[in-house]
Amino acid sequence: MREKPNLEVKRALYHFSTVAGAVLLSYFIPIFFAKLLLIETCLFYIIFDLLRYYCPRFQQYANSKLLGWYLRPKEKTGRTANVDCVLGITFAYFVFPMDIFRAVILIVAISDPLARICGRAWGTTKLPGIFNKKSWAGSGAFFISAFLIAILFTSPEAALISALIATTCEAMPEPKYWLNDNFNTPAITGAAMFFLPMFL
Repeated sequence: MREKPNLEVKRALYHFSTVAGAVLLSYFIPIFFAKLLLIETCLFYIIFDLLRYYCPRFQQYANSKLLGWYLRPKEKTGRTANVDCVLGITFAYFVFPMDIFRAVILIVAISDPLARICGRAWGTTKLPGIFNKKSWAGSGAFFISAFLIAILFTSPEAALISALIATTCEAMPEPKYWLNDNFNTPAITGAAMFFLPMFL
């Protein structure tokens, strides 16, 4: 089922505000308290989704009263994107230097929603092969914006390759049981931005 455009716009705005908020907070919250807050947030979202999954009455209440404006049809009985997103933010914060953390989280906050909106508006031509659920318009918007963000934090060569890697992560088919692009994009792109300057 194709999600309604207004649902995708709401998700994009929510996605941007929450993830970009993590970048802003990184400038003001001491590292110890930031790590503590991220761990608590991860636990909250994991427990919340487990309750939704194993407790039908709680699932009905949460889906109708709390998350009805946000959920895609497949998320009503499964894991929401919030879990992957918060895990991705937490992983990047704990593993990478602060500049790389900010770079990859800004890519997730800006490039992902931008790709979704552009893909909805102009994505009539799909990518080939296993990427055929994504469009040239959406992936192009993701790549360009990711490059413009990455170049603020690394060399042009590393930014170009990192943006291509991030775009590939975002375009990959969504796994059924494993973490999606909200985790994979910051994790893999962050690793690329960390190691590429050693070789370029």
